[in-house]
Amino acid sequence: MLRIFARGMQRRGLSYGSTSWLSNRLSKKLSQFGAFDQVKKAADDKAMVLLGMCYAMGRDVEKCDVTAAEWFKKSAAKGNAESKLAMGLWALEGRGNMKADPIAAKPYLEEASAAGLGDASAILGILWLEGKLGKKDEAAAAELFRKASDKGNWLATYNLGVLIAEGRGISASPSKGYELIRKSAVAGLADAQYALAAAYNFGGMKLKRDAKKSHEWMLKAAKQGKASAQYNVGVQFANGEGVEKNLKEAVLWYTRAAEQGLVESMCNLGTLLLSADEVKNESEGFRWSLQAAQKDFDMAKFNVGYCYHTGELLPLASSPYSRPGLGTDKNAEEAMRWYKEAAGKGQKLAMLQLAAMYRKGEGVPADEEMAKEWESKAQK
Repeated sequence: MLRIFARGMQRRGLSYGSTSWLSNRLSKKLSQFGAFDQVKKAADDKAMVLLGMCYAMGRDVEKCDVTAAEWFKKSAAKGNAESKLAMGLWALEGRGNMKADPIAAKPYLEEASAAGLGDASAILGILWLEGKLGKKDEAAAAELFRKASDKGNWLATYNLGVLIAEGRGISASPSKGYELIRKSAVAGLADAQYALAAAYNFGGMKLKRDAKKSHEWMLKAAKQGKASAQYNVGVQFANGEGVEKNLKEAVLWYTRAAEQGLVESMCNLGTLLLSADEVKNESEGFRWSLQAAQKDFDMAKFNVGYCYHTGELLPLASSPYSRPGLGTDKNAEEAMRWYKEAAGKGQKLAMLQLAAMYRKGEGVPADEEMAKEWESKAQK
């Protein structure tokens, strides 16, 4: 039978955020200043950083990262902290004719952090955690996250909570870590909402396992577009975990995650559409299964092989994914090809199917020795 990918949600992990998201926050200040022409007439450092943002965001002027960087540099030279943050981001991302280089970004970010910009402190903390500024330093990261958290940066608050909960670079305290993560989740941070959902699912951070609360928090993160949360909401609806079982809702959320490229969701979506009568759509199901298989996902490769092996769930011959003469017929050669690819990734179910095909002589001459060899591999 076709298989659903069984791995559920991952436990909490640090969020590295998006420097693009952080830089976009600066664009909000444009609306506070006025039209582009008004900004251009001003000569102070605040106007210069806003001009840089106009060029960076393409507001009232053709977008140009190089020109944006020039205005940021002029503003930074006058001591503007936001321009220093922008220059740090540009150096990190390799924008405006700058080479992507964390070391080059460091002095700009440190000066912006010293000036009290929480975003700069949060980014520095991430860079120290990743070991991009030298040796990985969790203690330095924790201190920077604390500094950014005090300035209202919820991403930093969440990351600090994770470090405290796990005792990384700072004294461990699951209860304090939970409180920080929860505050970030309530504030709307999707990563924190996902972490709370995982904690309620596993009973982490000394929380009592609660499937309903897990679903509620996971749904909040999913509605914000977090692909891994959308996938897990799909799992919850498919299995009736913390919510009434609803395969139509499962398909909806699996689809949203699959459209973002999450291969696990492609696999489960394909399986549901192929095999569940309530939501069956064989053409779409095979398309998603094949797409996941082509992304080297072993369970999807098994499922595609199974489709060709049995013939029962192949799409109709009119489908662009059918091959001439196949339709809903079996194709042992194609089945064996996909089973072998899945087996090469360690998929034991595929190994057992290969053993059966060699024993029966399906798609290949019957070979008992090969059958035993595949059975032996599956048992390891």
